[in-house]
Amino acid sequence: MNTLFPIRCGQALSVLLVWTMPLGFAFSQDLMQVGDQWTGKLTQEGVIPAKSVPAEIEAVFVVTEREGKKFKARLEETAGILKVTYAVAGEIKRSQKDGKVNLSFKTIEVVSTFPPNTAAFTKVEFAGRVTMVAMSGKWKHPENDKGIVLGGTFDFSYKTRVTKKKPDKIR
Repeated sequence: MNTLFPIRCGQALSVLLVWTMPLGFAFSQDLMQVGDQWTGKLTQEGVIPAKSVPAEIEAVFVVTEREGKKFKARLEETAGILKVTYAVAGEIKRSQKDGKVNLSFKTIEVVSTFPPNTAAFTKVEFAGRVTMVAMSGKWKHPENDKGIVLGGTFDFSYKTRVTKKKPDKIR
């Protein structure tokens, strides 16, 4: 072994790969762990009768529970002075076809709104993909007889893991 380079080539590659990954991740670990925080934007287009619809919404997504493929999270949306916090529930699955990780979730509860008359909806469906550094996809409001037609995209970046817990595996 060369004394100037005491780390073997394979070890150096491992160190380099782990060093370039976001903190809190390793290849053996899973995505979407309790405490994982994602930040980004939702685009929105459509109609809510008698209300204006912001085209872009800032968002924070924090995983609050995880059991196997199932997860729960808090989704905070902000547009100007408007703020809505949702509880969401969903599932994460590794695709057998391409190995990528798909996720789907729905808003299950409106936790809070500001101002109090801000429009907020449950049963909004989100579907997309998640990687070690990004989560993106599409969302849509469920069909209804109230004239509400909404949909758009979401694009979040991994920010941090708030708590440390042994990670779950995607089965």
